[in-house]
Amino acid sequence: MHFFAGILVGPLIVLAALTGILYVFASPLERVVYAQELTVDPGGRTALPLQSQVEAAVRATPTLRLSGVKAGDLGETTRVDFADPALPPMSAHSVYVDPFTAEVTGSLVTRHGGTPLKGWLGTLHADLHLGTPGRVYAELASHWLAVLTIGGAILWWERSARHGGWRTRRFARRFGLLDRSRRGLHATLSWHGVVGAWTAVLVLVVALTGLMVGVSSGPRWTDLLASQGASAPRISTVIPGATAAVAGPGQLPNGVSVDEVLRGAARVGVSEAVSLTAPKAPGQGWTASETDLTWPVNLDQAVIDPATGAAVRTLGWDSWPVLAQANRLLLFFHFGRTLGPLNDIQLVLSMVAVIALTWWGYRMWWRRRPHGPRLRFGRSPRRGAWRTAPRGLVAVATALLIAWGIVVPVFGLSMLAFLIIDAAIGRAVGHRTPAGTPDVEMVGTGD
Repeated sequence: MHFFAGILVGPLIVLAALTGILYVFASPLERVVYAQELTVDPGGRTALPLQSQVEAAVRATPTLRLSGVKAGDLGETTRVDFADPALPPMSAHSVYVDPFTAEVTGSLVTRHGGTPLKGWLGTLHADLHLGTPGRVYAELASHWLAVLTIGGAILWWERSARHGGWRTRRFARRFGLLDRSRRGLHATLSWHGVVGAWTAVLVLVVALTGLMVGVSSGPRWTDLLASQGASAPRISTVIPGATAAVAGPGQLPNGVSVDEVLRGAARVGVSEAVSLTAPKAPGQGWTASETDLTWPVNLDQAVIDPATGAAVRTLGWDSWPVLAQANRLLLFFHFGRTLGPLNDIQLVLSMVAVIALTWWGYRMWWRRRPHGPRLRFGRSPRRGAWRTAPRGLVAVATALLIAWGIVVPVFGLSMLAFLIIDAAIGRAVGHRTPAGTPDVEMVGTGD
């Protein structure tokens, strides 16, 4: 499985890794591409009241309704979002304002607050801009990356155990050091094994967190969390007795200023990287949400009465179910937001490792090819390994694969296709000798 799946799915995995690396660099790239909209020189100046900045954005966008406000850090502009019915869901018409002069520096169509460049790179990684077919590709890559990682770790452990067991000094050398005593195929195998061993856990986390948003695995994961009472809690924005009307196009909501809304949130501890959401309907309040996802995270929320500026309801991160907290942190680890710059470094290293491991896998296959005047494919491992494995282990593994294939049809169908291809290859080759042969026979003799 490790051999044939690697050959068949390797290109998909490499493509997902390359687009993932591009997405990691989306944030620094957008600050260069959209420098006029996103950045400003503080120059020792004092920022104007947030209300003045929002008013400037509203005047510049008189036909749309205010939906949210996000003040930038030092050296960044303030983003004022407007709801636009012509845009896709989760998108907004964002106007950027210089906090020191209240001048509009530009406007962009954003998604989840991200610039068009970041959105384009994110979609490239998620589905190659192909819609549902592309999301199927991405989920296949994540599923099989996890299978290949687990299978590779088992192969590496089994081979190491056959060479003296894990308590020996030789095992430690095999784990941490490359085998420089041999060249050719065995040197490539050493690179493949050592780098795979060092990065297996990180690569597996990246693969599994990618499945949280997969086209078929994502909804099932969400349903599983809900069944365990681990869904992310939501805060109600309804304020009993409130009658303030929602601001129309070119207007601000009635009541206190945006600055007073921020101060009301700060009084109840909602003060780190705060994003404001304007009332959407009569009888609702402002929502102040912390958006600091860097560990230790700040994700508290508060609902602010637009008439008084007082917090009427709060939702603390500490009140989230533990599983919901873990889900949120792992999900945003996949997007490079949980551990700051270290997160980006880890993601790039893991994806570079995936690309290198795939290359070494193909290189080993090429080195195992029979030599001769004609171009031939490399030898494959001997077939029938399952016949020599413990029956209990085979039964458990088979049951797990069938169950997971039923729960996640994308993986199940791909596994079925793999088995059909494997059976066809076996019939064509007519080679059904059991495995369990020495290393040199399993990896070939292409030195």
